[in-house]
Amino acid sequence: MRLIFAILVLLLALLTSAQCQQTEEDWFYQGVALADQGKYDEAIKAYDEAIRLDPTIAAAWSNKGVAFADQGKHDEAIEAYDEAIRLDPTDAAAWGNKGASLADQGKYDEAIEAYDEAIRLDPTDAAVWGNKGVSLADQGKHDEAIEAYDEAIRLDPTDAAVWGNKGVSLVDQGKYDEAIEAYDEAIRLDPANAAAWGNKGVSLADQGKYDEAIEAYDEAIRLDPTDATAWFNKGNSLNKQKKYDESIKAYDEAIRLNPDLAEPWIGKGNSLDDQGKHDEAIQAYDEAIRLDSTDANAWYNKGVVLHNQNRPGSHEAFAKARELNAAKSIGVSKNETI
Repeated sequence: MRLIFAILVLLLALLTSAQCQQTEEDWFYQGVALADQGKYDEAIKAYDEAIRLDPTIAAAWSNKGVAFADQGKHDEAIEAYDEAIRLDPTDAAAWGNKGASLADQGKYDEAIEAYDEAIRLDPTDAAVWGNKGVSLADQGKHDEAIEAYDEAIRLDPTDAAVWGNKGVSLVDQGKYDEAIEAYDEAIRLDPANAAAWGNKGVSLADQGKYDEAIEAYDEAIRLDPTDATAWFNKGNSLNKQKKYDESIKAYDEAIRLNPDLAEPWIGKGNSLDDQGKHDEAIQAYDEAIRLDSTDANAWYNKGVVLHNQNRPGSHEAFAKARELNAAKSIGVSKNETI
């Protein structure tokens, strides 16, 4: 028994000695392996060990930032990226990743500054150009966004996501044919891209091509049956075709998948009203209002039904819609996409 105990002590001593002999490089690559397995907390500990042994190892700070960002801890990520950049101001990846964390915080101007520095250091990084485009688009700067997407595409024509994002910016400019071409390229590169199919459907619907739009929504739904937005938009196109029963079924599926969305309730109310089911329509609008009391379309459409039925409450509903400053969208398209 004493001999076994001695062997165990010896093994423990050898293990402890081996751990102590790990270099900063060993810890760094251990962190990389842990991060690849999604073990971000453990990866951060490994990077911290590498940093403890060599505080000047910029790559460990940069990768630590990525591990924080993958957990949604963007403040900590940015601190880590900043230290990486302090140690190595030429680290284009750290600048690009810092930009991504800033964008996730809604700090688009700062994000674009970081992306621009990454691009200055490495003009060939297609991903950074694509991310810059997203931040510009999030600010409504779609001309500049498209320029950034085009540069990303020039550097990497196979990135389906960039083609899809370019399509979104083209839609916001009202360039539906060009948008559809971009979505088609995204789909060609990635036929399982449900978002591209759904967005293509929206562009077709905006052109009044409801049959084609429904085909696109159906493909989006086939690829992702849980996409409440695709079901909602399909309901809108069916409503435009006066297929009210089918549209209500689509809205109901959107509601089942995402009960917190107000818009499908508005769409359902529209189809019920179009069928002459005014009481049920008002109930649907009321549910939309319960979910989002700031939705002017729900208030306005409820007001329309009450007014047309000579029922009390229409003036209050219209007043609430005006209060919400929705004059530009009031009554237009009871079938807005989301």
